[in-house]
Amino acid sequence: MSSQATASISNQASWTRALLWKEVRQVMPLMLMVLGMGFGILLLILITASFSSTKGLRYDNGFWFLFLSMPMMYATGVGILLVGTEKESRSMLWMRTLPVGAKHIAWNKLVVALVSLAVVWLIALTAWALFATALGAPLSVVGAFFNSRNETNGWLLPDYLMVSVFLCLAGLAFAWRFESQILSLVLLIPAALAIWLPSYGISKWLDGRGFGLARQSFLDSGVYLVGLTIGSIVALVYGWRVSQKALSALAAPSQASGAAVWSPAIFGQATAGGALSEARLAEAWSLWPSVTPLSGMLWQMIRQNGIWWSLIGLLSLIVLGIGSGCDIKGSTDPIDEDWILKVLFPLGFLSGLLGVLAFQSDGIQQRVRFYADRGVSPTLLWLTRHWIPVTIVLVLAIARYLSLRLAPWMNSPWIFIDTAAVLGVCLAAYIVGQWVSQFIKSPILSAIVLPAVLLTNLAYCIFTVVAMEAPWWLLIASFAITAFSTWWMMKPWMERRIDWKFYLQHSLFSLAAMLIPLIPGLWKIWNLPTMPSDVRANLQQLAMKAPSSQRMQKYLSSNYLTSIDKIDQDAIPLVLSRNEEIREYQQGQVLGQVVDPEYLLANGDPTDLLKIYLAQLASLQNSLMSSQVDSKMDMEVSLRKYRDAMADLPKVVTGLRATRRLRLCDIAEQIELSALGHCKHSKAREWMGDEAYESVARLLGDDQARDESRRVALATAWWEPKQNLHTNRPDLYFGLDGYPTQYFVGMDRRNQSPSIPSSMGVLRGRDLYVADLWRLLELPTGSQQAAAHRELIDSRNAYASHTPADGRFIVLSHYPSLSPAGTWRGEWEVLAKKLLTEVNGQ
Repeated sequence: MSSQATASISNQASWTRALLWKEVRQVMPLMLMVLGMGFGILLLILITASFSSTKGLRYDNGFWFLFLSMPMMYATGVGILLVGTEKESRSMLWMRTLPVGAKHIAWNKLVVALVSLAVVWLIALTAWALFATALGAPLSVVGAFFNSRNETNGWLLPDYLMVSVFLCLAGLAFAWRFESQILSLVLLIPAALAIWLPSYGISKWLDGRGFGLARQSFLDSGVYLVGLTIGSIVALVYGWRVSQKALSALAAPSQASGAAVWSPAIFGQATAGGALSEARLAEAWSLWPSVTPLSGMLWQMIRQNGIWWSLIGLLSLIVLGIGSGCDIKGSTDPIDEDWILKVLFPLGFLSGLLGVLAFQSDGIQQRVRFYADRGVSPTLLWLTRHWIPVTIVLVLAIARYLSLRLAPWMNSPWIFIDTAAVLGVCLAAYIVGQWVSQFIKSPILSAIVLPAVLLTNLAYCIFTVVAMEAPWWLLIASFAITAFSTWWMMKPWMERRIDWKFYLQHSLFSLAAMLIPLIPGLWKIWNLPTMPSDVRANLQQLAMKAPSSQRMQKYLSSNYLTSIDKIDQDAIPLVLSRNEEIREYQQGQVLGQVVDPEYLLANGDPTDLLKIYLAQLASLQNSLMSSQVDSKMDMEVSLRKYRDAMADLPKVVTGLRATRRLRLCDIAEQIELSALGHCKHSKAREWMGDEAYESVARLLGDDQARDESRRVALATAWWEPKQNLHTNRPDLYFGLDGYPTQYFVGMDRRNQSPSIPSSMGVLRGRDLYVADLWRLLELPTGSQQAAAHRELIDSRNAYASHTPADGRFIVLSHYPSLSPAGTWRGEWEVLAKKLLTEVNGQ
């Protein structure tokens, strides 16, 4: 092989690698933008969900469609972008002059399109599998890539993959065939329908042929898969043929045509025919009527976008006709879903397309430089690009209003609200579209990413209003800033000074537009109350003095009734007999067992045992009262048991307090409240005996010991769950030793919304709840201030019982009370102090 041939091959290989790298660089902005927007929307969803749910994040089926949309969006634009960029920058003519074959150029674009699509699919599927697994989705869901009760829906994944391949190849073919890349993008819709409609028709024909569900789903998906495969092959073959024709080498100009064309420029002379043509052309220009710059710019916009404006207007009227039967007011929901899907979304997307057309045509081949070089006012150019599309939007709003006026079921207020909502959404989408067409240098790329940008803006608007409690009217200011930014940046855009300064200024405007709706929510978060530092220090000091008592396991092996759910039938009589023995044993020994705090702890939740304890005390007291009426009744046994039980009562209360558990200390207070009722009886001293009566009175009147146990138990309940903050048991943190603490801050709990400020208030509510309880202990016992403070705590706690503890007989339940403040600083403590004074006075 000669050295010239070797050099030629080497030179061609270097050109091929350079062109391949150029194709990769062309698709990178689209790839990064699609993935960035997809994961950005996911981040907004996760932020909102993490604050609006106290149960933590959970997997939802809708997450899969979010990951699915990223490769679909990329497939729609990658083929058109690869070819459209060349035609837009006029580099196609340059490529046709290179010593590289047309097959190499077309092959590079095809390989980059398919490989980059595979990369986007790999990123989306990997991220989804990791995300679903992290949120606890079952492995079957991750393996099938689809979560549904119908397992055959797993067949849909090959269809999704093939849809993206078809869109990629069809877009590439249309981009080679047509000069207008917008037309290529629009033609993907009928091309996709040409595949879907026949497949759908064949699937409908196959339905009801006696196949099983799994086989029927396989056939339906298979028919569509075959149709997509055929369509992809047709698009590939057609696109390849068109690309070879478009990339064919330019023919050298002939000598005659070259003389006619180039002689005047090169040699300074012209043929007689050429001179005559130039004279006639000059005469025609001199006779042309003068045109003002404003008229010229308006006419240029009409010539460039008139067809697209007409098409979008026609599609909008069709949408209005389809949505004429629905309105904003839903029958059951506040907003009708059909109205959103049939009216709002289509009109918003079409208005966004109008916005893209505002600057896109001027950006193609840098046509706007014509006006910049001639000193045309940027403001005048900005106005001429907007007033016709904005007029179209206003006409659509008027058409919507008139269609609603003709509907007999609509009343005037809802007509105005519906029309205003449609107009607002259309104007917002138009503003976003015109911003995209100026911010993104490539007109083709701006049209491709428009749907993703619109969805991102929609997600952000929902986030600001729902999650950040932003007033809806602040969104008007946000979109006004976006519109203002394109006017402000018109001069550098016209001069094509699109550099880092251009993007920095645009980004600052966008940042301001994003931050304005967040100001009210951020201000609420900033002003959320927190636990006072002195209270926090006191609580931490008390909690760190000594660890709380752990639950003992001493008695867990005995004294439990046996379940008969899974016992052999022959053993049932023995089990029933044993259960009766245990029941009799517990009834006879409960008064003695309750005295042992370790036994209470060994039973886990001693509430049921203490129910029996209080019930037996009441039963013994009733027996003693009945013996006063019936002299034949023997009261010696009841009197002995009653005196023993009341004598041991201080030990029960003291043992419960010593556990440093808030719930057990509250149970101890309810026992005290019951004992106070026993002591108020006229025969209490006689029945209990002087020693037991005085012991109980001293227990009830020792408010310092009671307050000390309350503070220690409150500090322990507040401190210990903080160790579980980073575990998988958030309920251990949000609870307060068994008391739920859904504590609302600064607003009525009935009007609470699942927003980030309110959710952060709930997160801080636990500390504020503890601080309020601490302040309650600083108020005078039985005072009006204490009663009002207890009512305030109950009004903020979603689980509070709102039933005062004073003056009622306490019946223990699974939760002794739903708020520990129910018995604190009550009137019963005043009565207990008075009882101690009476005992000491005697």
